[in-house]
Amino acid sequence: DASTSWGHYACALHWSLTQFTPATQNLTPVSSEERFFAICVVLIALVTFSTFLGRMTSAMSQLISLHADRTQLEVKLRQFVCENKIPRTLGQRIWMVYRQRVRNAAVQSKTSLSEVRAVLQMPEELQKAVTMEIYYRRLFAMPLLRATLGVGSSELQDLCQVLQEQSAGPMQEVFVERSIAENAFCLTAGEAAYSSSHLVEAISVCTSRWAAE
Repeated sequence: DASTSWGHYACALHWSLTQFTPATQNLTPVSSEERFFAICVVLIALVTFSTFLGRMTSAMSQLISLHADRTQLEVKLRQFVCENKIPRTLGQRIWMVYRQRVRNAAVQSKTSLSEVRAVLQMPEELQKAVTMEIYYRRLFAMPLLRATLGVGSSELQDLCQVLQEQSAGPMQEVFVERSIAENAFCLTAGEAAYSSSHLVEAISVCTSRWAAE
């Protein structure tokens, strides 16, 4: 019954939905003003629905492409394990590391200075100023460097210019035992586990602790 307020609301809702979808309706304009209003609504609905549909299609295409690449990689990994007759225990470790890398990749990591530098193409003086602002406080907070170099030392400033950021996720190795020491690592956030064949169990290393060989 369209004579009640609920009936009027149902008719208005039905008419508005038919402007966005290919559905039928028995309500038609009876005056020039109503027809002009209906034309405006149809144009707005056409643009809105087309934009929404385009974004949904693009998102679904990206999702399908992402899953297709991951599926192809998993097929190659299974093929590698089977063809080389890798033992079950070792294969489980490989899959555990792979799944952990996938989870880490899904988490957005912190934007590094090298990424910003590549995008902005900073002048050298600006790079030095930004590097000092980022790394100076972190280095000076370390007791060894603070006691050795002191506040405002040129050596500490030069050290800031050669630092590079590196992010490591769970189960990811930063360096391995008996490898040539080419870098020194300063832990600024999070926690790491230091293990060696000379240790019974791994040592937990955080920002306030030190580990050296």
